[in-house]
Amino acid sequence: MAQIIEHEKSVRSAIRKFRRIIKDASFAKEVIQWVFPNGAKDNLETYKLNTRHGTLGVGIPKGQWNTRVPHLFTLSLDSSIVSPDVEINIPLSLDRRISGVYVKTGSDIWLCSRGMFTSYRGKIKRDLTFSYFYKWLLDVKDGDKTALIIPVAALTSPDIANQIAEFVLSVNELKEKYKNAGNDKALHVNTVWNKGLEYEGKKTKNSIGAETEYDYLHGPVCNELQRQLDKIDIKTGRSVVNNKNIDLAIIENNKAIAIFEVKTSCSLSEQLYKGIGQLVSYRYYYGSRDTKLFLVVPSLKSNKKNLVSLMDELGIYLVENKRNGFFLSCGGELKKFLREQKLI
Repeated sequence: MAQIIEHEKSVRSAIRKFRRIIKDASFAKEVIQWVFPNGAKDNLETYKLNTRHGTLGVGIPKGQWNTRVPHLFTLSLDSSIVSPDVEINIPLSLDRRISGVYVKTGSDIWLCSRGMFTSYRGKIKRDLTFSYFYKWLLDVKDGDKTALIIPVAALTSPDIANQIAEFVLSVNELKEKYKNAGNDKALHVNTVWNKGLEYEGKKTKNSIGAETEYDYLHGPVCNELQRQLDKIDIKTGRSVVNNKNIDLAIIENNKAIAIFEVKTSCSLSEQLYKGIGQLVSYRYYYGSRDTKLFLVVPSLKSNKKNLVSLMDELGIYLVENKRNGFFLSCGGELKKFLREQKLI
């Protein structure tokens, strides 16, 4: 099981590594004045990174704040006032009251959040946050306990900027929904199909296994796929939704005409075999014999020919998540294929 990094020396090492990676991934750096919710201001070295969601700003304060080191992120660098959309504060020793942690899993290190966020009405309850981010959650060793955390990005990921931006955007959406709902109960969705991030009031536990490709996260990819499909003008009477089982579907008359299952591994492993079984079962329960099935995996580096042949035999379309979008392994952009198949 993945382990939260507790000791100060190891925490500081992870922070230094994170900052080096951000510096290397940035296209510019400048000193910018940041304004914080309590009215305080600070001039911070700010790195700018290109992402699918615009320019990501990462503020690097000098030193530390008390016993924690802040990690400041914003997708609003173009506004007149720059303030953090998300603060992930990392304690220098185990402290469950502080939002951020670094997690060690195998040879990799992850930047993660305990799910502590504030909105204009104060702190958002953590069970509400976890329910909102339920497809992201991972089970980790937390000192002498276990805990659920939200993974933000693996430090070795070549896609770290996009992963952080997806997390920041998702937190902003949670805050906006919380603000507009008026109360916690108003955020709950009880229908079979839901629009947007799933909200079931249920904590789903996932463990990081040795075969997991750590730079590829389940929750962020589900979100990004939905964002891509939401940009498409689809036929009247159809919508892009999910439910407590299905990562994403296109439905018409409450029936799935296309089902998407996201997996974090593209090797012939338990994950892929499970994904195949899930798609076939979901078609039976939520769709019809004509429902199109799509298995979404990371960009394929090996075993591509065998995997594509296997999926062809099973009548499942293999979709690769690449830096510039989602593409069928047999060729062509997913959005174009969906149009050709008259699914949208």
